[in-house]
Amino acid sequence: MTDLGFVWRRRLKGLLWVARLWAPLRAWQQERRIRSEQSYYERLARREGVVALDQEKVRAALRERLSRRGIAPVPRPSGGLRIIYASEMSNWEGHQIPPALAAFGQVTVYALPERGFHPKEANWPSRRQELDADLLAFIREEHARQRVDVFVSYLSGGHVAPETIRAIAELGIVTCAFHWDDRLSFRGQIVAGRWTGPADLASAYDLNMTNSHDSLIKYFVEGGLAIFWPPGANPDHFRPLDRPFEHDVSFVGACYGRRAAYIEYLRRRGVRVEAFGPGWPNGSISETEMVEVYARSRINLGFSGIGYSMKETCLKGRDFEVPMSGALYLTTDQPDLYRVYDVGREVVTYRGKEECLQKVRYLLSHPEECEQIRRAARKRCLQSHTWQGRFARLFQTLGLVDGQDGCMMKNQ
Repeated sequence: MTDLGFVWRRRLKGLLWVARLWAPLRAWQQERRIRSEQSYYERLARREGVVALDQEKVRAALRERLSRRGIAPVPRPSGGLRIIYASEMSNWEGHQIPPALAAFGQVTVYALPERGFHPKEANWPSRRQELDADLLAFIREEHARQRVDVFVSYLSGGHVAPETIRAIAELGIVTCAFHWDDRLSFRGQIVAGRWTGPADLASAYDLNMTNSHDSLIKYFVEGGLAIFWPPGANPDHFRPLDRPFEHDVSFVGACYGRRAAYIEYLRRRGVRVEAFGPGWPNGSISETEMVEVYARSRINLGFSGIGYSMKETCLKGRDFEVPMSGALYLTTDQPDLYRVYDVGREVVTYRGKEECLQKVRYLLSHPEECEQIRRAARKRCLQSHTWQGRFARLFQTLGLVDGQDGCMMKNQ
């Protein structure tokens, strides 16, 4: 049955005057939620004496945790692991995550849609237990056929139950997961008795990875272990292309929140901006077409805002895909960017619409400086921000592989 409330909300947001009111209201709601949840966990941490451990202490805590299950990982050369990766497999994952994992051994992908599971469907809460049972049976079968060393997932509380992750761990498998929306949705919503975010799973996974340094404390308060682990980019896909410039400024991403207001602000002041993605007149483009757009744009615009907010921010996949493509990237200024880039030399940032316009005009009038930034960005990404490097760091932290850390952060 059609959700009439959803239909009417979509129709109302389609009205210009409603859209102008809707975006600020949603931004305020989400900002309040983010700050409230962060404050809640920071208060709990102070009251209970919980601190976010540094990487060496996380490694020590992991060794102790695994030893309680009789697991004592012996680091092996890359290529010797047996890995299961479980995810909904959104459009950016297929050409990035499995190929990167394959550098460390044999990879088996558990893709929810291929198993008949679609978490965005209305009847999903009534089917979640089916996924729990199917995933556990799948892993038991794979483990019986050939020992599985590590289970890596992009699954949260809306997908699986903590009991399922613990059951996988009891097979003698190391478990870990990355979570990209944990500033806004660490807890998420209660649906059929479970938080949709990773809060309930934090202590079930052996290790959690977050793209927000601020979110680390949440996992430790919930009894888990976590590391700062930003997205990355596949250098074979996101690579420099020898193309003539066609766009002064471009943006690739969905049209929602304050994005349209920023782009309209630039256009009204004479800047030629093209936007691609759901909700824009140009429509969506493929992952391959994205790289073409990056190459043909003098400036590639980014927005670090979370949801509808431009004040609350986190790292995005574009923060690594655009610079990895050897393209110039101008995005919202935010703290975690300084952990991964030399801001100003490798990427450029802005604070607000006025400064965005100022930076755009400056960059368009200084093409030689822009070329230096493009080269520096690609060099940094090859050195520090490949997905293979991300997994090298992860597996070294877990004690599963040897070698030097393959994805050092700028300030680590």
